Amino acid sequence: MTLPYGRAAEGKRVIGPRPVSQGQRISAIGALSTEETAACMTSEGTPDGEVFLSYLSDFLCPVLKEGQVVITDNAGDHKVEGVKELIERTD
Repeated sequence: MTLPYGRAAEGKRVIGPRPVSQGQRISAIGALSTEETAACMTSEGTPDGEVFLSYLSDFLCPVLKEGQVVITDNAGDHKVEGVKELIERTD
């Protein structure tokens, strides 16, 4: 995720090492409200639909209150079958 360019004085080259990601990726999924951080979860690797559904059922849906709205972006793990149904089924 390092940019392929840098900034240097006019007529000079940018010289330096490019950082390389080493080790395991840890992803964080969380929800915010105007009052608090509602639910957070971490997982190893890049989250997929199964991880997101697990987050919803185990962390977010149990703390949702009537009238609250859940907004997701266009990430593929947010578009899996069952997300909308799980949220709407919340008591």
